Amino acid sequence: MVIGIIDDDKNEINSIQRTIITIIKRYNLEANDLKFKIYDLNTENGKLTENLIKVIIDDILKFEISILVIDHKIVVNSNEIFNGSDIFEQIRRDAPDFPTIIMTNVVEDSMKNNYVDPDKVYAKSEFFKISEYAKEKTENMLKNVKRYSELRNTTQEELDELKSELAKNTENQDIVNRIVEKEKELDKYLPIQRSYLEEVINIEELKEILKLIEDAKKLME
Repeated sequence: MVIGIIDDDKNEINSIQRTIITIIKRYNLEANDLKFKIYDLNTENGKLTENLIKVIIDDILKFEISILVIDHKIVVNSNEIFNGSDIFEQIRRDAPDFPTIIMTNVVEDSMKNNYVDPDKVYAKSEFFKISEYAKEKTENMLKNVKRYSELRNTTQEELDELKSELAKNTENQDIVNRIVEKEKELDKYLPIQRSYLEEVINIEELKEILKLIEDAKKLME
């Protein structure tokens, strides 16, 4: 499990890592091969949010991170300020079910964004006490990671099976419809990509093929 962290304060990054590690060890929580990825905030002025989102989306697609922890207010290059809630919003748009939380000292400010769920906002001051609050929040993080991973893998396996069926029976409209639905479902877990059907066949050609199949069926009735 890899926990991605976006924060401008090295001390608070260390506190996040220390608290999670301590809670997991103290309560013997399941977290296989726990690692952390700290995102680099050194970038061209005015392009931090854009560049970060590109890197994060790529990491989600490649399964490089299991969950993302974002500070709400981040200062870089001495004077550039951006809101972590903006990144939270973009991740929720691109991969709605990917585990993402905001860990901040300004809880109320971070919840002004409509995309930010109150239960996905953690108070640093309470979390760093390594108390019952930290235990509850860490358990929630691990549960969300496990749930996301299981649902994503199951959906991907089902999609792969449908692709194999379609390869054997390319004229089966029901399989095509099921692939479309399964890809929509997978979009909740992974950033939207070019669909399998778009990769293997021109969509307009596919529509024409399906229309011809339907017309042929009517003629045979």
